[in-house]
Amino acid sequence: YRSNAQAMTDLIGGQIDLMVPDMYTGMPHILSGKARALAVLDKTRSPRLPETPTLDETVIPGFEIVPWGGLSGPANLPPDVVSRLEQAVHDTIQQAKARDQFQKSGIDISWAGHKEFTMYVGNQLSNWTNLIKEAGITPE
Repeated sequence: YRSNAQAMTDLIGGQIDLMVPDMYTGMPHILSGKARALAVLDKTRSPRLPETPTLDETVIPGFEIVPWGGLSGPANLPPDVVSRLEQAVHDTIQQAKARDQFQKSGIDISWAGHKEFTMYVGNQLSNWTNLIKEAGITPE
C-alpha cells in the first residue's frame, strides 16, 4: 500500500484481514468500532488502549517497535545552529499546547538531544540491517 489510509480503507472494507497502522491512522477507526486493536508493538501498553496487550506479553516475547521521528540537517551544519534548533524544539515540545496537539494525533512525544538521537538512529539502522540479513530479505 502507498499509504496507511489506503490500507485502512481495505481493512474496514474486508479486502484485507490485518494491518499495522500508525496511531494517527488507526485510532479513530478503533475508537469508532470499525477496526479492532489486537496488540500494540511497544513494550508497554498504550495509555490510549490500556486493555490492548503488547506483542511482547502475548506471542513474541522481547518484541518492540517504537515509532520515531526527528529532525535532520546537512552534515556540515554549524554547531551553534544545531544548538539553537535543538533548544527551540525542546522548548516547543515542553509547551502544553504542543504536547496536547501531538497527543490528539496519537503521538507520544519524548525528547532526545542530537547526540542521543544520532546514537539511537545508528542503533536502529544496525539492528534492522542485521534482522533483514538474518531473514534473507532482499530489495525488489
